[in-house]
Amino acid sequence: MILRVAKRKPQGRPGAVQQLALEAERGFRRLALPAPVASAHVENAQSRLAAACAAVNNVLLTVRLSRAVDRAIEKKDLRGRLADTQLDVLRSAIVFAGAGLDAALKELIRTSILPLAQTSTLAKKKYLTFVAMHLAAPDSPISRTVLAEVLTATDGAQAELLNRYERYLTGDSLQSAAQVDGVCSALGIDDRRIRQRLRPDGLLDQMFHARNEIVHELDLLSKGRRLRKVSDVESFAREALEVTQEIINHVATALGKPRAAT
Repeated sequence: MILRVAKRKPQGRPGAVQQLALEAERGFRRLALPAPVASAHVENAQSRLAAACAAVNNVLLTVRLSRAVDRAIEKKDLRGRLADTQLDVLRSAIVFAGAGLDAALKELIRTSILPLAQTSTLAKKKYLTFVAMHLAAPDSPISRTVLAEVLTATDGAQAELLNRYERYLTGDSLQSAAQVDGVCSALGIDDRRIRQRLRPDGLLDQMFHARNEIVHELDLLSKGRRLRKVSDVESFAREALEVTQEIINHVATALGKPRAAT
């Protein structure tokens, strides 16, 4: 006899799981970006940052749900150190925040560096410094080979130099607050409030240290692994997302009248 099993429509989460999910979501304060300034020049950068913010919130909510499951299983309120599996999930929030900063700022450079180099005094100064260094050779003021390549470029010398400048700025991943500070200079940002957040040993710099410890060292110590607190991870992620939004907003404002959001 052939037994036929009728396919049933998914009934959604079982009641117990649904209750735990509601418990995890109750009181969860999602990380929110500062209000964006709408501009065609920054749309792509803004979408990348929004995706990173959503990913970080998903991680933090997943950790809360895992804790809710543990509380239900153990029949008691669990406090203190997270389980190893929860710590691994939590670590990804720092990685996502750092990746979002990197992706958003690189896209901002691609879409904004040309008009900024033409309109911002600071951005133009940094661009001219790059051009002088790029054309120089170790044994002479000018490299004739590089100069020839630039002068004979199909799209013209100016476009070629700007393309090389863009590749120079976006070639490496951003792994320190000092590198973000350099990007700010290239984008013509001299806002003291933003630049102060990029100081050595500031919160953003601490985020990068944590990110590098996770990505490059797996948070390993001589014995065991580094412990991470949810509150610390939230602070690191929030700082990375907020600073990136402030940089995007500054560029959007500097490039002229912002386009109304739709």
